[in-house]
Amino acid sequence: MEVNEDNQLPKLVTVDTQGNENIVMVPVSAQAGYINGYGDQDFISTLPTYRLPKLNNGTFRMFEVKGHSMFPTLHSGCIVVGEWEEDWSNIKDNQIYILVTDEGVVVKRVLNRIEKYGNLYLKSDNRLEYPSYPIKTEEIKEVWKVSLAMVFNLLDPATLVDRVNDLEAELAMIKERLS
Repeated sequence: MEVNEDNQLPKLVTVDTQGNENIVMVPVSAQAGYINGYGDQDFISTLPTYRLPKLNNGTFRMFEVKGHSMFPTLHSGCIVVGEWEEDWSNIKDNQIYILVTDEGVVVKRVLNRIEKYGNLYLKSDNRLEYPSYPIKTEEIKEVWKVSLAMVFNLLDPATLVDRVNDLEAELAMIKERLS
């Protein structure tokens, strides 16, 4: 079932002097404009473009991540590079996608329930603070499968391990008090 009949390719792509497709970067400051301007040549031409190694066979776009809903996998300020998803029935469960919607640009893990319910189910990695939610296909303008993430703030994994250890100790103490 091909859901994206009207959007077989992104409305606009840019190319370098050799005719190679560039990767357009959509920083947070431009995301509100991108929702309305993703089909506007003048708007797209104002955005920076890049070429990245190993991302040559496809159509790609970069988006800056805002917020910490995908923490610890993706941090606010990191850059994700997505490959154009032409056929939305190919969206794979639990993979990370960039969705351009009527409301904005979101980066989430996705469950594909298009055939069953007519929607995608969007999940954050930070599920304690950000609940999962469905989105109807008619609210979606573009879908990009994340192929690369550029993370600038490399976290110390010991911080997470320490938090888990503290929680385990507290749980053991609570169990002991209850018995």
